[in-house]
Amino acid sequence: MPALDVRKEGFVATAVAIALVVDGARLPVYAFSVGTRLAEIRLPLAIAVIAVTAGTLLGKRILGWVPERLE
Repeated sequence: MPALDVRKEGFVATAVAIALVVDGARLPVYAFSVGTRLAEIRLPLAIAVIAVTAGTLLGKRILGWVPERLE
């Protein structure tokens, strides 16, 4: 029996939620301290946002193929 009765989707969702909270706390600091520089690199930022979104969606599909470990 696993130590925690958490499904893989719940585990990943928790990690994503924590990352969003951390990033949500950091973004205002970045915007305040280097806001003008962010405007200068908006194309690489947009590409990064698209890549992260695509990776998340792809990861969700791949996660469905991974079997839960049985003990």
